[in-house]
Amino acid sequence: MASITAGNKFKEEAQDIYQDEIGSLFSVFHHMNESIHRKMLSFQEERDIYRELAQLTLYGIFAFDGKFRKNHPN
Repeated sequence: MASITAGNKFKEEAQDIYQDEIGSLFSVFHHMNESIHRKMLSFQEERDIYRELAQLTLYGIFAFDGKFRKNHPN
């Protein structure tokens, strides 16, 4: 019974971390996307911005993974 409780706590903590990190990423995407559409950018400028956003997303995923692993080293 204790392992089920610990497992549920583990899942809840993982979901909280995930939601915080992903929520932050989506917020950045939303603001950047609005900014891109408000400005009349060339195709290459848009491509460069989206490339940078993709890199930031990867960094965000790795940051989430690192934060999660730090809290749960096993």
